[in-house]
Formats: sequence, structure tokens, C-alpha cells
Amino acid sequence: NLFANTNVDPKDVGILVVNCSIFCPTPSLSAMIVNKYKLRSNIRTFNLGGMGCSASVIGVDLAKDMLLLHRNTYAVV
Repeated sequence: NLFANTNVDPKDVGILVVNCSIFCPTPSLSAMIVNKYKLRSNIRTFNLGGMGCSASVIGVDLAKDMLLLHRNTYAVV
């Protein structure tokens, strides 16, 4: 479990970036993750899809840029 291994409270995560190239479910994968791990309600979520394996690099870059704007929070990619 990511949160147990890092001692990060899920409520401290302010940015969530999810990538899935295979399918686009409803509700979104980010919504499922927010609900499963009880992340805060004002979290900034991004669903990347249809970009193949390159989306992982795009996701990390997006998280980096968001962390520059929103300091004192964590990002999960």
C-alpha cells in the first residue's frame, strides 16, 4: 500500500494523475481512486487516456508543474 509505505495521509494528497490507454470507464478511474482511498473532496484530478506509454512521462511532467503551483501537497501519478 502506497500510503502505508510512505506514511502519507491520503487527505494530504492534492493532485492525482491517472493514465489508462485501454479503456475509459464511467465513473472515471480517478473518481474510483478518490472514493476508494477517501482522498479529499477538493483534490485536482487528471485522467489521461489514448496516449499510449508516453502518457506516463506526460503524467509525471503534469504533476511536477502542478506541484510548482500548489505547494505543500502531494501528488500521486
